[in-house]
Amino acid sequence: MRTRLDPAVLRLAGILLLGVLAPLLDSTIVNVAIDTLGRDLGVPVSDENWRATFLDSIAIAVGRADKGVHHFSMPWW
Repeated sequence: MRTRLDPAVLRLAGILLLGVLAPLLDSTIVNVAIDTLGRDLGVPVSDENWRATFLDSIAIAVGRADKGVHHFSMPWW
């Protein structure tokens, strides 16, 4: 017999999912536009490189956070 999840739990899961995906999407958009932003703002390439590295590290950290969540939390399904 399957039990249904409470709608509040589903809503919370959706909000948390958006919270995880928003930084990934943001870093993707900025990485694509970083060359144009650097040219428009007159920033040297060396400054653009550390920004791209910083955004990539955030994207990796958010992706790896999933392992920590599953390791330290009780399964609720």
